[in-house]
Amino acid sequence: MSSKKDLLLLADGSCRGNPGPGGWSYVLASSHEVFEGYGSELDTTNNRMELSGLLFGLRKLNKLTWRGSLQVHLDSQYVLSGASDWIFGWQKRGWKTGQGEEVKNSDLWQEIAAELLGLKGSIKISWYYVRGHTGVSGNERADQLASMACEEQSADESHEQDAGGTVLHLWSGLDEKTFDPNRNSQSKRLEKSEKKYYLSCVEGKIYRDDSWQACEARVKGRPHVKYKKVGSEAEEKEVLRSWGIA
Repeated sequence: MSSKKDLLLLADGSCRGNPGPGGWSYVLASSHEVFEGYGSELDTTNNRMELSGLLFGLRKLNKLTWRGSLQVHLDSQYVLSGASDWIFGWQKRGWKTGQGEEVKNSDLWQEIAAELLGLKGSIKISWYYVRGHTGVSGNERADQLASMACEEQSADESHEQDAGGTVLHLWSGLDEKTFDPNRNSQSKRLEKSEKKYYLSCVEGKIYRDDSWQACEARVKGRPHVKYKKVGSEAEEKEVLRSWGIA
C-alpha cells in the first residue's frame, strides 16, 4: 500500500425516527490492521450518531501507536464541514456560532476537538466526502455496522473488534467517488461535471438515487419523508440545511 494510503478512517451514523434509537460506527485501518467499532443509544438524532462514529474512531486511533497520514472519509456533510473547518471558529468563540448562538451538539464537538488535539504532531489528517450508498466498500461496511447497532437498540452499549484480514478492499471506490473539500478547485470541477440526482431523507437517514424511479420506490407511502432533485454538492448542502440536517 502506498504512503498516500497509510491510514484510513470511515465513520457513519444511523437513526430511526430522528430523534429515536440510533447507532454509530467506525472502520479504522492501517496497511495491515483493521479495527471496527459500533454502538447505540435509545434516544438520539442522526447527527449525534454521525458525530459519535467519528469521535470513537478518533479515540481508538489515539490509543494506538500508529503514525503517518490519515484519510478520513465521511458521508455526512455536517460532520465533515464541522470537523475540517467550523470547529476552529467555534473553539475560538467559546463554542458559539458566528451569530452568537450555542453550537448544536457542542458536547460531542468538544470531545472531537480534544481527540484531534491528541493526534496533532503524529498524524496528518486529510478530510474527504464520500457519497453514501454508492457501492464504496469501506463506506458500505460502516453503514452496515451503524444500521446493525441501531437495530440492536441497546442504550449506551459499545463494541470493538479487530477485523483482521486484508484492508485493500476498504479503498475500493474511494478514489473515484470522493473529493477533498479543502481543495476548492477540485470541488468546483466535480460540481460542474456531476449529474443531477435525487436526495431524500427517510427516518433521518439520507439517501441519494440516480433515478426518480429509485427515489420514488424509497419514499412512496412512507410518512414524514423529504426528497428533492439536486445537481451539485453545494446545492445538496443547501437542501440539507433547509431540512434542518446540516
